[in-house]
Amino acid sequence: MAARADTAARLASGRPAVLLPGTDLGRAVALAEELRAAGLDLDLCDAEPGSLTLSPGVAVAAGDDAVPERLTVEAGAHLHRAEATRNAVRAGPWTPGPLGVA
Repeated sequence: MAARADTAARLASGRPAVLLPGTDLGRAVALAEELRAAGLDLDLCDAEPGSLTLSPGVAVAAGDDAVPERLTVEAGAHLHRAEATRNAVRAGPWTPGPLGVA
């Protein structure tokens, strides 16, 4: 069996995603926070320092709950919460609606 590896991808919605098999919520949030902080440190042409902000939403699941569609919906719900406060990481309890409904 091939070893699982971390993967960066772009979802059909156009949003970036980072898949981290075997990573728990605490580590996933810490990595999202590192990415968010690194965005602030980027030196962009014609942009003020700190002008690039990232607002990641983090979702984790294991076993039968690790369904891509559910993870995408959950991460999207957290992402919308993060965007509302701007330049923040959001994760945590989330009550799912029917599959495909945030």
